[in-house]
Amino acid sequence: MADPPVIIWEHEVGSLLRYGDLIPRLEDALGKFSRRDSAEVIQPVRTAVPLQKHGGFMGLMPTYMENDGVLCTKFVCFYKREEGSTLPAVQATVVLLDPEYGNIKAVMDGEVITNMRTAAVSAISAKLLMSPGAEVLAILGTGKQALSHYNVFTEIFSFKEVRVWSQTKERVERFVRSVKGPVRGCSSAEDAVRGADVIVTVTRSTEPVLYGQWVKAGAHVAAVGACRPDWRELDDMLMKSAVVYVDSREGALSESGDVILSGAEVFAELGDVINGTKSAQREKTTVFKSLASSCLPPPAFGHPSTELAFLSPTIECCATFSVVETNAFKHLNHLSLRLIQGSDKEVKDYLAACLATLKTEKLAVDMKLKETEDVLSRQLSYTQQTLSEKTKELEKLRSEWTNQTNSLSSRHSEELQLEREKILEELDEVSGERDDWVSLLSLLPLQPSPG
Repeated sequence: MADPPVIIWEHEVGSLLRYGDLIPRLEDALGKFSRRDSAEVIQPVRTAVPLQKHGGFMGLMPTYMENDGVLCTKFVCFYKREEGSTLPAVQATVVLLDPEYGNIKAVMDGEVITNMRTAAVSAISAKLLMSPGAEVLAILGTGKQALSHYNVFTEIFSFKEVRVWSQTKERVERFVRSVKGPVRGCSSAEDAVRGADVIVTVTRSTEPVLYGQWVKAGAHVAAVGACRPDWRELDDMLMKSAVVYVDSREGALSESGDVILSGAEVFAELGDVINGTKSAQREKTTVFKSLASSCLPPPAFGHPSTELAFLSPTIECCATFSVVETNAFKHLNHLSLRLIQGSDKEVKDYLAACLATLKTEKLAVDMKLKETEDVLSRQLSYTQQTLSEKTKELEKLRSEWTNQTNSLSSRHSEELQLEREKILEELDEVSGERDDWVSLLSLLPLQPSPG
């Protein structure tokens, strides 16, 4: 009986994928795809099912890599949402199967895979096609794909200036705040791209947002959005004047509105350049149309053959991951490894990477705990100080109350004593008067005098 499938969530995928490891594997996978060797890669053009009631599509993108023993597919639903909608525009899942038995081996959240894979392939296109000494990067769009492109382009290239533009000022400002490095927000697409050496378009647009008259000669454009046959990001002038590269010729000719509607000729696939069968014409204006990607917004999704080129060796070594959850913290409870493919060195390297990741995560948790401890300590100190001050105030009030009570009692006693003395004096006076009357009465004769 087959083991139950491994479930790999978004944060776990994020901890495994690194651009430094991903890019070389993607270059290898792109080269294999362009050789059209069925023993290396079988990757048909994406099947799209319209979700007319919901304004979207469900895409199915299967891949079989016979020599590597990888059978997988990506399921993705993408929608043309109204502005301000709270519903997700894209949901993606990657499924890995056993090619011999047909059972599901792993189910992976597709968002991080999609974002990083698409941006990494755009970076590969720039690595192959941009002019040497490129200094200015322009990004049209501010969604998740814009962020992933910013991250990888600034990680592997040294641009002196990065510009960004979006349809609204608020999105531009939010993007500028969200990135760690320097970036200049622009008020128009033209302002962003004029003089730029590399331009990335990652927009929701269905009409051109980038025009050939704005693009300087020799610039490189990585066009990621506009994944439907009737959607555009680039105008005819740019498409027809540039040397056009794609990641899938069949995909571009069936799904790219930029290619289909402009009538532009596809010069080569990136894999052809990697394999050395086509030239990288760096001295000319070049356009890379990303169409193994399925769509935008907000993330574009790449084909699972290139995504799993990195992840599949990891999954192949995994038999089960049992995860328990305690107080909203997920802890690794059990891990058993079963070698299916790969050398001992690959397994050791994988385990070393896992150990390094765990150490990094432990360090982050320790730092967070230290920060929390410091905050609680400061709060406790403040509380104790406040309590002490309030206690002193209470004692002061109690002392004042006692003093006032004693003062009132003493004054009241004095008043009572004075009143008593006054009454006694009045009684003495009354007693004296009585004695005087008695004396007078005693002087009077007892019998009346005779007539």
